[in-house]
Amino acid sequence: MLMAHFSRMFLVSLALFFNLLVPVQASDVLRLEDSFRTLDLTPFIKNINQNDYEFSIQNATNQSVDLLLHRLEPPKLTTALGLSSPSVIPLRLFSSNDNEFVATPEQPNLVRLNVPANQVQTFLLADAVGWQPVYLWSENYYASYQSRLYTVQLSLLSMLSGLLLIAVIVAVLRRSRRAGYAVVMAMGLITLQGSLWSDDLVKGLGTEVTWLVGNDLLIPIAFALGLLMTGVGHLNLLFRRVINRNYWTQVIILTDICLIATAFLWSLAYALPNFAGVIGGEMPHVGLTLTIACILLGVVFLPDRRDTHME
Repeated sequence: MLMAHFSRMFLVSLALFFNLLVPVQASDVLRLEDSFRTLDLTPFIKNINQNDYEFSIQNATNQSVDLLLHRLEPPKLTTALGLSSPSVIPLRLFSSNDNEFVATPEQPNLVRLNVPANQVQTFLLADAVGWQPVYLWSENYYASYQSRLYTVQLSLLSMLSGLLLIAVIVAVLRRSRRAGYAVVMAMGLITLQGSLWSDDLVKGLGTEVTWLVGNDLLIPIAFALGLLMTGVGHLNLLFRRVINRNYWTQVIILTDICLIATAFLWSLAYALPNFAGVIGGEMPHVGLTLTIACILLGVVFLPDRRDTHME
């Protein structure tokens, strides 16, 4: 441990010495005022070797500030499907005043740091394998953001659960097999949505939901079920006689538009993780919520078969 700590301090000293020799390559100093909340730190970071990065912060206030460095994670869906790897190596920072800041194994993408009043500190972000965009947060504002995010997620899931309950009742009363297909598809997508939001929901609830967090197969299974029922719904409309065909065609078209938009947003979040800032990772989830809502509303407003005819 002593040798490892000495090596890190040597890297910091070497980086600072190199900056003195070649000042034109020094990283831009980020000046923080009292009103600071959050900022994309990525443009202010300089790569000094393969996996180490450097940035500088100037505390322009008269008191010490506590900050959070947050590394954006790859979309959870792409990680579950094996398209990207999770960031499991905890972030580690070394400051120019010989302090070390390390993330916890439970939150490897979040590290707390401190900058003394009226000082400029240079930080070395070491061993940042699997580089993702990073954001600098005020500690209080980050807690507020997480609280609002949890509230929105819980509200959307509650709304979808309420629609699902109504849709089940309508499907039974209408005795519609196609409505049953739609309900099963929506159940799979709601499970997928809850699984993708599991980490934030667990933090907000303050409890462990093991079946939601600890099951790595839940996301691909729910994803596969949603795709399967989507295919069944399209094939059923094409090759079987369907009551209220025109109505279901309109529902499927609206659902397909939402699905295409959701897939596009997930592709953007995977290829360009910083395309919309910190909310970029949440935009595909909003698209998925709209998709589920379209499916369930299609069941809720399903006309009675006695008022329609086979088309």
